[in-house]
Amino acid sequence: MAKKNNKGWIIVHRQILDSEIWNAEDPFSFRDAWIDLLLRANHADRGLILKNGTRITVDRGQHWTSMRTLATRWKWGNKKVLKYLDLLQKLGMISVKKSKDGTLITITNYDFYQDLKNVGRNAPRNAGRNAGENALDNAGGNATDNGTTALSTTHYRTNGEIKEPAGSDDSFYED
Repeated sequence: MAKKNNKGWIIVHRQILDSEIWNAEDPFSFRDAWIDLLLRANHADRGLILKNGTRITVDRGQHWTSMRTLATRWKWGNKKVLKYLDLLQKLGMISVKKSKDGTLITITNYDFYQDLKNVGRNAPRNAGRNAGENALDNAGGNATDNGTTALSTTHYRTNGEIKEPAGSDDSFYED
């Protein structure tokens, strides 16, 4: 089998979210949902006023949403959304903070992978602390407690070995 060359970048404009293909009636795949999270993450810090009047700041690499919004957009049940977000957290790809007002999703290593200074560079052993790791610290843990560090949107490191996420069992697809 030929060795994969998964290095480099592509540019995907957020206007893809307005396309007929993106908004088709089909339910999202796991890959679609991951790309959707990346596209919806803030590219810059911005203020947001919640329905209750509270003002919050949603940082670069974060997305303020709700489980209901994700389930509707992805055409999934709530249980599948929760299981999927839990999987992404276990893989070190995101952190999630839930409140009665909504859900804050932080993309791990967003700054490293979205910084034009890093075009053409390989992922370092540790891309450095970022908002995702800080959010995990604030929640009582950090991205490397289990020896796993997110390296990219599709790979992670466990005890020094780079791995692709394993496929999931069929029960994951059940709502």
